[in-house]
Amino acid sequence: MKTTAERSSGHDQTIKPIYYQHLSVYEYASLLARDKTVLDIGCGEGYGTALLARGAKKAVGVDYSDQAIQRCRESYLQPNIEFVRADIASFEYGASFDLVCAFQFVEHLRDPGVLLSKACRLLSPEGIFLLSTPNRRASLVKHPYHFREYTKEELRSLLEKYFKRVDIRGLEFSEKVARFREERRGESQKILRLDPLRIHMLIPLGMRRKLFDFIAARLSSKIHTRNAGLTASINTGDYRVAEAFNDTAIDLIALCSTPAS
Repeated sequence: MKTTAERSSGHDQTIKPIYYQHLSVYEYASLLARDKTVLDIGCGEGYGTALLARGAKKAVGVDYSDQAIQRCRESYLQPNIEFVRADIASFEYGASFDLVCAFQFVEHLRDPGVLLSKACRLLSPEGIFLLSTPNRRASLVKHPYHFREYTKEELRSLLEKYFKRVDIRGLEFSEKVARFREERRGESQKILRLDPLRIHMLIPLGMRRKLFDFIAARLSSKIHTRNAGLTASINTGDYRVAEAFNDTAIDLIALCSTPAS
């Protein structure tokens, strides 16, 4: 499956720090998944679903992409794992889930209520909805695949419309990741300075996404070539979910329970 700025992949060496960023949240979720029935919404290549399945009673991954689900089914054959091709709006399942995960997903939705109302219906009475999304205050660039990014306050306001209990934490990162992010920030700003009038924002969204994919791939390759030792040294240990939230956190992590209605 082709890597784009919309999807991370463990097969692309140039974006391994971003892949491990996402995988670290799955490792955190795996602590909550033990002996539970788990749903992974927007499972992509399925590496996170497979990690959850190691300790879960059952793990179900769902994604709208036929190509993604086909790769998942070919790659992960554990008896307690299932992959379903469906849009979240139309997804139905014959049982409830103890843990519903939606990582790096809500920011892609024009209407986040589609996801949140579905999560409420799919959760068991004592279930937990676990969400991750970029922290808008820490984002490096405006992402054309994201309809909206959130601050901690904005995310809490949204989630409390659907859940009575909302706990928001932050994904912190090491000095190595900080150096990697500064490299990306610097290279991104060089590109943006070529378009001071932001003409690129007038390009149709589909074309803008393709342009973003092309530029992001070139920048990632350039940074990896120049800092191969740094990017290769970063792994999930360089990220940590912290209860004490800091505005520099790269992602917002929300633990939600008890649907409001």
